Amino acid sequence: MANGDPADTGSAERKPVGLLVRLAYQSIEDFKRRFAPNLSRGGVFIRTREPKPAGTLVAFELRLSTGEKVMRGDGVVRSVVAEDLGATPPRVPGMAIQFTRLDAASRALVEEVASSRAALERTLSSPGMGTPLPGFTPVAAGLGSPPTLSRPLGTPVAVPTLSPTLSPTLSPTNVPGEAERDRPPRGEQLRRITGLFEIPLPSTPEPITRPSRAVIGIDLGTTNSSAAVVRDGRPYVIPSREGYRTIPSVVALTPRQTLVVGHLARAQLLSDPAGTINGAKRLLGRPFDSAMAAEMRGKFPYQIVADQDGLAAVRLGPLTVTIEQVAALILRAVKELAQNHLGEEVNRAVLTVPAYYNERQRQAMRTAAALAGLRVERILNEPTAAALAYAYGRHLQQRVLVYDLGGGTFDASVLELQDNTYEVVSTGGDAFLGGVDFDACLTRLLLRQYAEQVGVEFDGNPVALSRLTDAAERAKCALSERASFPVQLPFLAMHQGQPVTLETMLNRGEVEALVAPLVDRSIEVCREVLQAKGLTISDIDEVILVGGQSRMPLVHQKVAAFFGKPPARTVHPDEAVALGAALLAESLEGAEGVVLLSVTARD
Repeated sequence: MANGDPADTGSAERKPVGLLVRLAYQSIEDFKRRFAPNLSRGGVFIRTREPKPAGTLVAFELRLSTGEKVMRGDGVVRSVVAEDLGATPPRVPGMAIQFTRLDAASRALVEEVASSRAALERTLSSPGMGTPLPGFTPVAAGLGSPPTLSRPLGTPVAVPTLSPTLSPTLSPTNVPGEAERDRPPRGEQLRRITGLFEIPLPSTPEPITRPSRAVIGIDLGTTNSSAAVVRDGRPYVIPSREGYRTIPSVVALTPRQTLVVGHLARAQLLSDPAGTINGAKRLLGRPFDSAMAAEMRGKFPYQIVADQDGLAAVRLGPLTVTIEQVAALILRAVKELAQNHLGEEVNRAVLTVPAYYNERQRQAMRTAAALAGLRVERILNEPTAAALAYAYGRHLQQRVLVYDLGGGTFDASVLELQDNTYEVVSTGGDAFLGGVDFDACLTRLLLRQYAEQVGVEFDGNPVALSRLTDAAERAKCALSERASFPVQLPFLAMHQGQPVTLETMLNRGEVEALVAPLVDRSIEVCREVLQAKGLTISDIDEVILVGGQSRMPLVHQKVAAFFGKPPARTVHPDEAVALGAALLAESLEGAEGVVLLSVTARD
């Protein structure tokens, strides 16, 4: 095959394979909204476990679930993606088909979808969208549900002689699966995007007419959220099509007065911090006049107000949004991520919460799930979920301490593991201790250096402060892997009519000295948890580190020094909670499940 050109294969002498593609959508509008990422002017990506070899001629027809025809035409298979569940993330199987002929109605539909897609590309081309995992090659971008190959059509359809020169409308550079890989990384593409589709603010529970077959585990985090599922006995975190294994727990109101979630919302954090909600999990189920709400009012740029029930809520432009609604938007994004990965409806989940959550906070989580269209099969404490990920199927007889230092909170729990029985014997935590507090320490350091370089105190500009906070977080993460990290923030502010650029070099030693009191606070919680049940350090067989902030080398050092042994490295700190929730979800479906014995949530 010369350069992969179909004209060089003698295709005029061959007959195409007939393909009938059944879609899950019930209407053309649903198809245009959700299928757009898999379709371009040049071709279509079809998800199937039995793709045809590259170069195969096909006569295809796409139909809705109602049987109504959506598209009909001829094409040639340009590339094939093999399934690889062992890859990170698991690779979706399928084939990219280049169009060679479309009927008039199909061509008009493709043009309409492609035009909307182009608008989406412009929306997503702004900087700051984040970077997918190394080594991941996207196949078909976005969250539109991929089609599934149904069966061959009964009668092959002849195709016209192929010309080496294709119409510009059907340029090979538009073929999904090939050109998509050459495009720059893009943010999480929810199917309702600024300027294209609005995300309605959930106000009533979404009805569930029939429970889904699939049950997923969801870790709704302060900083990031993720979902996991068990397939063929193996749990894994569900990736997006762009390779992200988490969705930022961020909701934003754009200048067009539409809501966005995830990577798009996080990108707006730098330009409109007052209109972007992050870290809201700390407020879930808390009264407006609580100490936590008062603490957050001084740390976050968005406005925290009271809702009609006296609970903490947030103000987004003209909207007053409850924390349950914020959580529901994030849960809905995670749910749609799972549905598009699994290719089926998902409305059942095991949700995780911090161990110290009281019943009011747990009920707020259930309310958020109902607003997102999820039936909660179980509320699971995050440390218990991590213990499940650590011990499931290993038949251990151990006493472990789970050290969970996440983005917003810290939990420490002691569990007795007896085969399939997991009993929490002691737990404690600090709701004011998490990754955002470490970021705040570094931000204050950068503010001091700004004052030293400029000669005046920082003027408090919220956008500039957001840039400083973002730089602090990036530096913190980088310093877990290297000894020093440069911070360069051009045009950060104006002073005496001149732009000011902050340039500094942070090193691990000074940052560790700065945040050491925070780590010491976590160690003190561990001490209190042990003392509450009369336990000593020697009574702990293993220490399990969970949460993104636990990656910091200083945390490893202080935990090892306190317990007299290094912590276990058998669980992924960012994924253990979601994996444990998925394992419990799988267990609930089986004849023999795990037994969880937990402490009572405090008031």
